[in-house]
Amino acid sequence: MNNKALNMLGLAQKAGKMVGGYDATNIAILNKKAILVFIASDISNNTKEKVLFACKKNNINVCRQFSTAELSHIMGKNRKILAVTDSGFAKAIMKKINEGE
Repeated sequence: MNNKALNMLGLAQKAGKMVGGYDATNIAILNKKAILVFIASDISNNTKEKVLFACKKNNINVCRQFSTAELSHIMGKNRKILAVTDSGFAKAIMKKINEGE
Protein backbone atom coordinates (compact mmCIF):
# COMPACT_ATOMS: atom_id res chain seq x y z
CA MET A 1 0.00 0.00 0.00
CA ASN A 2 1.30 3.43 -0.96
CA ASN A 3 -0.03 5.80 1.71
CA LYS A 4 1.38 8.96 0.11
CA ALA A 5 -0.30 8.18 -3.21
CA LEU A 6 -3.58 7.39 -1.43
CA ASN A 7 -3.32 10.65 0.53
CA MET A 8 -2.78 12.53 -2.72
CA LEU A 9 -5.86 10.79 -4.18
CA GLY A 10 -7.81 11.97 -1.16
CA LEU A 11 -6.70 15.55 -1.80
CA ALA A 12 -7.77 15.27 -5.44
CA GLN A 13 -11.17 13.99 -4.34
CA LYS A 14 -11.63 16.84 -1.83
CA ALA A 15 -10.60 19.35 -4.51
CA GLY A 16 -13.26 17.97 -6.87
CA LYS A 17 -10.63 16.78 -9.35
CA MET A 18 -11.72 13.16 -9.37
CA VAL A 19 -14.76 11.14 -10.40
CA GLY A 20 -15.69 7.68 -9.19
CA GLY A 21 -17.71 4.75 -10.40
CA TYR A 22 -17.96 3.04 -13.76
CA ASP A 23 -20.40 5.43 -15.44
CA ALA A 24 -18.76 8.69 -14.30
CA THR A 25 -15.30 7.39 -15.14
CA ASN A 26 -16.40 6.14 -18.55
CA ILE A 27 -17.92 9.55 -19.34
CA ALA A 28 -14.69 11.27 -18.24
CA ILE A 29 -12.68 8.92 -20.47
CA LEU A 30 -14.93 9.43 -23.50
CA ASN A 31 -14.96 13.22 -23.00
CA LYS A 32 -11.15 13.21 -22.67
CA LYS A 33 -11.32 14.68 -19.17
CA ALA A 34 -9.71 11.70 -17.43
CA ILE A 35 -5.94 12.04 -17.05
CA LEU A 36 -5.29 9.00 -14.87
CA VAL A 37 -7.63 6.07 -14.16
CA PHE A 38 -7.50 3.79 -11.14
CA ILE A 39 -8.97 0.31 -11.42
CA ALA A 40 -9.23 -1.79 -8.27
CA SER A 41 -6.92 -4.79 -8.27
CA ASP A 42 -9.87 -7.02 -7.34
CA ILE A 43 -12.35 -5.84 -9.99
CA SER A 44 -14.12 -8.27 -12.31
CA ASN A 45 -12.32 -9.16 -15.54
CA ASN A 46 -15.21 -8.01 -17.72
CA THR A 47 -15.30 -4.50 -16.24
CA LYS A 48 -11.51 -4.30 -16.16
CA GLU A 49 -11.26 -5.16 -19.87
CA LYS A 50 -13.89 -2.57 -20.84
CA VAL A 51 -12.13 0.20 -18.94
CA LEU A 52 -8.65 -0.81 -20.12
CA PHE A 53 -9.87 -0.80 -23.74
CA ALA A 54 -11.38 2.69 -23.38
CA CYS A 55 -8.21 3.99 -21.69
CA LYS A 56 -5.92 2.48 -24.32
CA LYS A 57 -8.07 3.90 -27.11
CA ASN A 58 -7.87 7.37 -25.53
CA ASN A 59 -4.21 7.11 -24.43
CA ILE A 60 -4.96 7.37 -20.70
CA ASN A 61 -2.64 5.98 -18.03
CA VAL A 62 -4.08 3.28 -15.76
CA CYS A 63 -3.07 2.26 -12.25
CA ARG A 64 -4.19 -1.12 -10.87
CA GLN A 65 -2.26 -1.39 -7.61
CA PHE A 66 -5.00 -0.44 -5.11
CA SER A 67 -7.84 -2.62 -3.85
CA THR A 68 -11.55 -1.83 -3.80
CA ALA A 69 -11.29 -1.18 -0.06
CA GLU A 70 -8.51 1.37 -0.56
CA LEU A 71 -10.27 3.21 -3.39
CA SER A 72 -13.59 3.13 -1.53
CA HIS A 73 -11.97 4.59 1.57
CA ILE A 74 -10.72 7.57 -0.47
CA MET A 75 -14.16 8.25 -1.97
CA GLY A 76 -16.13 7.58 1.19
CA LYS A 77 -18.34 5.11 -0.68
CA ASN A 78 -17.90 1.82 -2.50
CA ARG A 79 -15.90 2.48 -5.67
CA LYS A 80 -13.82 0.19 -7.85
CA ILE A 81 -12.93 2.71 -10.56
CA LEU A 82 -11.73 6.31 -10.21
CA ALA A 83 -10.50 8.92 -12.66
CA VAL A 84 -8.32 11.91 -11.84
CA THR A 85 -9.33 14.85 -14.01
CA ASP A 86 -6.51 17.27 -13.19
CA SER A 87 -3.07 16.91 -14.76
CA GLY A 88 -1.25 18.37 -11.75
CA PHE A 89 -2.80 15.88 -9.36
CA ALA A 90 -2.26 13.05 -11.83
CA LYS A 91 1.46 13.84 -12.14
CA ALA A 92 1.89 14.16 -8.38
CA ILE A 93 0.07 10.88 -7.72
CA MET A 94 2.11 9.02 -10.34
CA LYS A 95 5.30 10.43 -8.83
CA LYS A 96 4.30 9.06 -5.41
CA ILE A 97 3.43 5.67 -6.92
CA ASN A 98 6.73 5.49 -8.80
CA GLU A 99 8.65 6.40 -5.65
CA GLY A 100 6.97 3.46 -3.96
CA GLU A 101 6.58 5.26 -0.65
